[in-house]
Amino acid sequence: MKNFLCSFCNKKHDIFFETEFGLPEVIVKELDSGELEYESGERWFIIQKKYFLVKGVIEIPIIDYEKKIKWLVWAMISKEDFFEYTSLFSTNKKANWPKEGTLAAEMAFLKKSVGLRISLDLKEKNSFPSIKICERDSELGRMQEEKITMEGAIKIMELFYHDELKFNGLQV
Repeated sequence: MKNFLCSFCNKKHDIFFETEFGLPEVIVKELDSGELEYESGERWFIIQKKYFLVKGVIEIPIIDYEKKIKWLVWAMISKEDFFEYTSLFSTNKKANWPKEGTLAAEMAFLKKSVGLRISLDLKEKNSFPSIKICERDSELGRMQEEKITMEGAIKIMELFYHDELKFNGLQV
């Protein structure tokens, strides 16, 4: 399935199996104001030499479908883990991974995403680390653990296309 008929606008839309989420809105506003000191790269972000963020991938399996939904998101980790990550990124060494952190991505279709506890694991050399949600009672944790239906994946896509329809939670 490459596209679906949207229940909101009655038009066909493509299904995005891979989507990237930006920094949380509150951080973006602060950065735009020019009041925050920061350094950044393609895969990392340091704010005020105090908050250390890296990009990682959350995979959501779809029941009876070979593809997974993959979301590229920001995660906050400790300073020590951040510098270990940046030194190991382009090697095949894993050291003492996975590491714990918190999710720093706003997903409007979920009741809660920012601040969820996560486990960040290095995969292959030069690839984004994988993110596993540790809080199984959260919507995102349940989606990752229990898988979602294709209908659930389509509900998520509808919200991506119709961002102005801010839902307070999604049942998939």
